[in-house]
Amino acid sequence: MPSPRFSVVVPTRERPATLRHALRTCLDQDFDDYEIIVCDNFGGPATRTVAEETGSPRVRYIRSDRPLAMSANWELAVQHAVGEYVLVVGDDDGLLPFALSRADQLLRQTQVSLLRWDWVFYNWPNHMMPNQANGLEIPLGWGFRMVRGAEPVLAVVNDGAWHPALPMLYNSVVRRSLLDELRAKAGRVFASVCPDLYSGISLAIAAGEFGNVHTPLSICGSSGGTYGGNVVVNPDSALAREFWALNAASGFDWHPLVPRVPVLPAFTADAFLHAKDRLFPDDATLMLDRSALAMACLGAARADEDEWGQVIEQIAATLTDVPELRDAFLTRARDVPRNRRLTAEDFAGTKPWIGIRQNRLCLNAADYGVTNVHEAAKLAGQIVSGRPAEAEWLGSRVYSVRR
Repeated sequence: MPSPRFSVVVPTRERPATLRHALRTCLDQDFDDYEIIVCDNFGGPATRTVAEETGSPRVRYIRSDRPLAMSANWELAVQHAVGEYVLVVGDDDGLLPFALSRADQLLRQTQVSLLRWDWVFYNWPNHMMPNQANGLEIPLGWGFRMVRGAEPVLAVVNDGAWHPALPMLYNSVVRRSLLDELRAKAGRVFASVCPDLYSGISLAIAAGEFGNVHTPLSICGSSGGTYGGNVVVNPDSALAREFWALNAASGFDWHPLVPRVPVLPAFTADAFLHAKDRLFPDDATLMLDRSALAMACLGAARADEDEWGQVIEQIAATLTDVPELRDAFLTRARDVPRNRRLTAEDFAGTKPWIGIRQNRLCLNAADYGVTNVHEAAKLAGQIVSGRPAEAEWLGSRVYSVRR
């Protein structure tokens, strides 16, 4: 039996309520040649029930035999993919109705091994920040271009560029053979505590270049049970503690050159250094600006007044091998104001901002009766589908990429 065109991989852990709607977006496609793999991270029976209730022969359900770190569950999931191309949908995320058909058109026309797109962002009603609940942001950009892989990586890691610019498996589709190459070289596809960031970095560099389409094809959903949000915004939460415990049990180590503070610059740098060490150790162009990293971590960190000095020392400790960098950091750190810890009051009150901002249409999804990611995908799809597809534009041109 021939392999399907796409494998849509859905890793999940104990979130059947959001998983149900995520799977509906994956099944509500105007395309037929694909499979869906639900990879249950040792969850209770409700997860299997949700997968089986779809009644679709496309859906394959697998389950780990023990609780796994997020990266280990992704590893298990993609190992079961048999499609020519692979993408990952989180269990509170979703696909727009035309995602696979448009991706298929673009892949056939450009023959790229890696295709990235812009995200729609949706905050579920139970979002951990109540004042941001029901927010829906839809990109208004259009166009296709080739991007040299290392450029966005270094921009994100060293210059603080927006991390969704990376071709992460959350917002990209990759030829499965490229994942096989990474696994053969490094022993696994995902090798840091954040598989999304790691995939964006490793795939961009390994591919050399990737196709970038500005029309959104999927939704990044953020619910109250989102690992990433809780680890960064609420590091003392039960989910954050579980995140770190599962990573330790699964053998994912934090890179010693990166401050272990729960902020995005640190997670990005950790993923970058693990990718470089395992996959690109001899590439001298892939350099981490450790001074910039230290200041970025301090600028993003939040702490009580009696903890601030400890945060500074913790960051400085990662620079002890280069005394001049450590001394310079400690001097500059004296002038950095402390960011206080966020409280419930910071997240109360206002509704999502509405209007156009940075070429994104911002809506309050509740105003349109939207209560889940499937309804958000339908609404966003109606708005986006009114624009021409990039595939139509490319079809009128002779287009090729370097391979």
